[in-house]
Amino acid sequence: MTATSERIELLLVEEATERLSPEKVAELEMLLIENKSVDRYAFERVATTVFLAATMVSPSVMPSELYARLIDDGERSLESAD
Repeated sequence: MTATSERIELLLVEEATERLSPEKVAELEMLLIENKSVDRYAFERVATTVFLAATMVSPSVMPSELYARLIDDGERSLESAD
């Protein structure tokens, strides 16, 4: 694994589990532009799955921002499958 891919992974994990600073958001976006094959939301999907499995929480009580992102990810996945 290269230093760049390790940095992307670290930032994506941090993005999925806590709020990134504006500087880290800018860094991540720059790295993702340079590495287009990276799935930005892979860690977020895993974190959400673990959270839901661990808490057995219905979607109506999860943070609305997270719920909206999941819906958007699902819609994009469906669109790309067509």
